[in-house]
Amino acid sequence: MSERPESTTSDLLAERRVKLEKLREQGIDPYPHAFPDRTEVAAVREAHESIEPGEEKTDRYRVAGRSS
Repeated sequence: MSERPESTTSDLLAERRVKLEKLREQGIDPYPHAFPDRTEVAAVREAHESIEPGEEKTDRYRVAGRSS
């Protein structure tokens, strides 16, 4: 539960904007366009096409993206 139920949407947005600006002041891009060391989802799917339902693998991948 929220610690501040009296906060309004505009208060929360203002707080998030302050945090966003602090990140930018530190030289951090909060919305990076690159994700180092990631694997394309298509490559992960291709590598595991032969997996049977219920079968598990120990492979680990770093993926990133947005769904449309």
